[in-house]
Amino acid sequence: MRRSTAGVAATAMAVAVAAVIAQAALTHSRPAGLTPTPTPTSGGPAACARGQRVDGALVTKVTDGDTVHATACGADVTVRVIGLNTPETKKPRSPVECYGPEASRYATQQLFSRRVTLIPDRRAGYVDKYGRLLYRIEVAGQDYAEGAIRAGYGRANDYGHKEDRTAAYAAAQKIAQDGGAGLWGACPAPG
Repeated sequence: MRRSTAGVAATAMAVAVAAVIAQAALTHSRPAGLTPTPTPTSGGPAACARGQRVDGALVTKVTDGDTVHATACGADVTVRVIGLNTPETKKPRSPVECYGPEASRYATQQLFSRRVTLIPDRRAGYVDKYGRLLYRIEVAGQDYAEGAIRAGYGRANDYGHKEDRTAAYAAAQKIAQDGGAGLWGACPAPG
């Protein structure tokens, strides 16, 4: 028995409507106090490249103190943390810089396998020259870059864009410098 195209479309529409109704029933019948596990915002990598905020991104790999991989926008994406510059550990044809391994360990402890919020800043742009997405990262409501800078794992660097958090990052760096925290006490002054 052959079905018409209209019949197949009507059946597909009925299934889709039933799925939406079932999801709504599940959402509204959830016991008080329970919330769903956050999932990455959909829309594909292009949505991330347009600077869309992403709640519930999962950090799947830490490259170094200021670069991670995350599942976001329906794909594995590389994220460069806005406002933070940590010593290099993976730059091709470059030596590992002072305090780079410590910054990478800190990033791993703070970010790896955690759900985070990726927050864009239009002044920084959305993609860097290496194709990495540019985002500020929050973990449990805390700004990762600010914490890393304050603890001396990296330097504040807005790359001339005067981002939303530039002043906060500069203040965090002053605290780290004045206290000799992290790289400020362990590494020779940059020349």
